Amino acid sequence: MENLKLNHFEHKTLVVPESTLEMLNELGVPSFEKYRKAEQTMIPPQFTLRANMSAVQNQSFGGYCTAFCTNSNLEYIHNRIHLSESCTNHEAESRWGDCVEGLATVHAYQACKNVGIVPITDWPYDASKACWNPVPNTSGKPRYKFANFANIYNRPSSLVVKNMIDIYNGDLLTIDSIPGNFVRLLKEALLNWNVPASIDVPVWWQSDGHFKAGWENGPNIFMPSAALLKTWLDYHKISTQEKKLKAMNPPNVSGWHCISICGYDDSQARFIFKNSWGWWWGDAGYGTIPYDYITAFSRSGFIGK
Repeated sequence: MENLKLNHFEHKTLVVPESTLEMLNELGVPSFEKYRKAEQTMIPPQFTLRANMSAVQNQSFGGYCTAFCTNSNLEYIHNRIHLSESCTNHEAESRWGDCVEGLATVHAYQACKNVGIVPITDWPYDASKACWNPVPNTSGKPRYKFANFANIYNRPSSLVVKNMIDIYNGDLLTIDSIPGNFVRLLKEALLNWNVPASIDVPVWWQSDGHFKAGWENGPNIFMPSAALLKTWLDYHKISTQEKKLKAMNPPNVSGWHCISICGYDDSQARFIFKNSWGWWWGDAGYGTIPYDYITAFSRSGFIGK
């Protein structure tokens, strides 16, 4: 079975531009803090929405993971109908992007709220196209939308790099040391809105010469230890000076990836996520990722309903 997984795995293009504070302000995206009923004092130790998620899809070689993870969450609230990833990417990129591979998560959510997405039968997925010309005729076709969406947390890439430096230097990084406590906010968002969320994370592939982080086959992603990260940075002869690392955002990763968070398990200190690399990846297309990975490396999280 492991050989079967390896034979099915194809190298993915991993591009998720940063959803900057300027983007959020320009589009008037509200913070999830606005919708918090009150800080939940009772957070259950386990929670999952997996049973009601739509079918796992495969983005193939195209760098369109943002459209896949955003659509997966939109499909959850619309009875698991398969919506067009190419439609999401085109509608977002043609309005706020540059029509090349790599879609900022905030732009995908904005397209799903303001424009709406047609079913896959009305706009088939094409991994070779960021924007379409001509576009399929979708006149009169239903468009499915988020009524609203919110930013759960957000920080610039430079702070992710700082966390790498802190880990490199042996500093203890805990969920309590991150302003806002991203892990708690993400849990509260899942529980309060009872829908999945989208987050971006850096990916290290061992096949790219990096350390083993579990991304090739899944299902469990590994948090690099301070020693492992230090060895890796030393191997790549990367200076620990922040000014040099900042420009690399972060240094020498395989890319950035958008995943759909659909649950968590405190006993394992992991979130459950749906991936977009086909059913043969991980646990039938699903994986788990450590709380610490989100704390240290995730830049932003969004949720819509």
